[in-house]
Amino acid sequence: MKKRFMALLPMLICLLMLSGMTTAYAASLGDVDGNGRVTASDARMTLRVAAFLEQFTTEQKSLADVDSDGNITARDARKILRVAAHLEAFDASEPDDPATDPTAPLSPSDIHDMAVEYTVEVTAENDAYISTGSGFFITNDGQVVTNYHVIEGMYAITVTDYAGNTYPVTQILAYAADLDLAVLKIDAVTQGAVLEYGTPKTGAVVYTLGSSDGMTDTFTNGIISNNARVDESYNPYVTYYQITAPITHGNSGGPLINEYGEVIGVNTWTNTAGQNMNFSVPVHYLDQLDYGNPVTPEEFGGYYRPDSGDITANMSELYLCPGGTARVRIELSDALKNREVSLTALCDTSVLYTEWSDWYIDQTDDHDVIFLFVTGLQTQENVVLDIYVTEDPSICTQITVTVTPYGWEDYGGDPGFPDFGAFVGASPYLYWISDEADTVAYQYDYDDVVAAGVDEKTLFDDFPALLNRYGYDLYQIGEDQDGDYEMTYVDAYGDYYSYYLIYDEYDPDTITDILIMYTC
Repeated sequence: MKKRFMALLPMLICLLMLSGMTTAYAASLGDVDGNGRVTASDARMTLRVAAFLEQFTTEQKSLADVDSDGNITARDARKILRVAAHLEAFDASEPDDPATDPTAPLSPSDIHDMAVEYTVEVTAENDAYISTGSGFFITNDGQVVTNYHVIEGMYAITVTDYAGNTYPVTQILAYAADLDLAVLKIDAVTQGAVLEYGTPKTGAVVYTLGSSDGMTDTFTNGIISNNARVDESYNPYVTYYQITAPITHGNSGGPLINEYGEVIGVNTWTNTAGQNMNFSVPVHYLDQLDYGNPVTPEEFGGYYRPDSGDITANMSELYLCPGGTARVRIELSDALKNREVSLTALCDTSVLYTEWSDWYIDQTDDHDVIFLFVTGLQTQENVVLDIYVTEDPSICTQITVTVTPYGWEDYGGDPGFPDFGAFVGASPYLYWISDEADTVAYQYDYDDVVAAGVDEKTLFDDFPALLNRYGYDLYQIGEDQDGDYEMTYVDAYGDYYSYYLIYDEYDPDTITDILIMYTC
């Protein structure tokens, strides 16, 4: 008897070893993260591999393939999640036993636990109002699906996950108003939902998760009451899933989820005239979006972030004499002007006095412009005149003002010859020097001078007064041999300053050019 037992001993040892190996395998089945326990984390890892977002090692694949079909699928993830929730175990029960069948639907609580990983709240705003809705991640790199109407006209958009983390939307990857769909992008690692493109049967159980009327984590259920509903009066471009799962304001853009935790639609609108008549856009419509032209939320919402280039002056330097007044033309970009901003001029008020005109339309270029009148009070060099948007002082331009006894800067640095173009704010289109090199001439287009805001008082009173301050006296006035108006001034040194208004040879009443000549 003893001999027979000894002969069987090796076989018993082998059986015990095999039994131990089987038990060890069963204990490690589903534990893909190797922490010694089967948890919801293992289910999430398996779900990401099933969605081709991650990859397993060969050993992890063997642990995750709990239904032994050779593939890692969402069914494996559901089975692992149910084991982690102690709803079933890895055993040899009959495959068609609903309690252990990995193809069986998940419980509502399991679906909720999966959905909170990928469902978000979307907040969008512009200058007028704030819009709130829901959405869900579809990738692991921060792509979010929501409704177009949630973000329409908005330029500042954020996404808040169910852990309370808020992220700014950096891009809108794709959108379509007719489908009421938009895909946003945040810079974060995220848990993407598994999308199911197949059409559910009418009567199938469905769930929703979202921020109903601002109440986050609102989880509801219902059925597909019609799996191919077209409402011509609301949107003829989409065939909706009509559902009885309650949704309300704030659910827009949230996921419609089937019994296996897969997202099948994007909750969109409700018919308030009926009861439980709610509608969801099937996820296959996401494939119809154009992803080729991503935009920033600012671009999408038509928001322009102003900068210093949005305010311009027609001069950067200004020369005045005490008591003299110059007119500075200020123009805003269209984007800034449309925001109805106000302007401020800041300077040393003991040296300069400033006064704004009303806005008016410049007939030459159809631009809205405003004039700032600057008056010199006492002599001083390099006084800074800041002109800025009152609501945002960072949007500004500067003019350096010098108040001198003479006033205006000189042509080409030649002392004693005031620059007419600088005085009126226009540039000459023609310049020449005489053969004798003692006469210099500058010619201006009269339309340019008028566009700078010059009127007859400037031409016949203000500029001659400036010449007087430079020490010039009127020498002669009248018409020259060509019929042009000529004013010539001379100073104590015998230098001449001639000032011509040139008329159109075919229309004696029309001024075409202004000619300035000085001879020394």
